[in-house]
Amino acid sequence: MIIYIINDIMSNGYFIEEVRPLYQVLLTALIIVAILMIIFVVMQPSKSNAASMLGGGDDGQPKTRARGFEVFLIRATTILGILFFVLTITLAYLSSK
Repeated sequence: MIIYIINDIMSNGYFIEEVRPLYQVLLTALIIVAILMIIFVVMQPSKSNAASMLGGGDDGQPKTRARGFEVFLIRATTILGILFFVLTITLAYLSSK
């Protein structure tokens, strides 16, 4: 579905130069990674009173380590962020050629 939307945008003259298939695949991957990253960030549990951490306030609760699904969300978000960065740099390089 996303490839059809991208092809429609490109065929309407928004991109004057011919787009290579690798560029389309990377652009589709970038869109998918961005959507997944948004979903994973929204699914992460909120930190209680996160603003107090900036001011050095202590709420008296001991700091707990992330476990189970939280660890998975943190690692997946980190990996998706790195992948997003690499795809963005790669697409910028390909579009400059």
